[in-house]
Amino acid sequence: LGVGDAKCGMDTTFSDIEELAQHCRFRDCRHEKETGCAVQEAVRDGRLPERRLLNYKKLLAETAHAKRREETARKKQLRSVERKKNPVRKKQYKAE
Repeated sequence: LGVGDAKCGMDTTFSDIEELAQHCRFRDCRHEKETGCAVQEAVRDGRLPERRLLNYKKLLAETAHAKRREETARKKQLRSVERKKNPVRKKQYKAE
């Protein structure tokens, strides 16, 4: 599955966490120790199992890692194409 597929699956699989996150005080809340985090509040009062939040965070990290790998591969492929098009710049790419 691609990164986009994983994100779509997360929205479905973790819809409860996504819904809680809508009520966080800050839009960019990481659900760690921020004040006003609705997700952490749900864990504290027992509405959300801590294990579920940990699984959510783990999948987020894996998705971010896969996205970085895809981006790195895309850049590498682009450099390869550019090298073939312009052999004069080949030395510049070796320096990078």
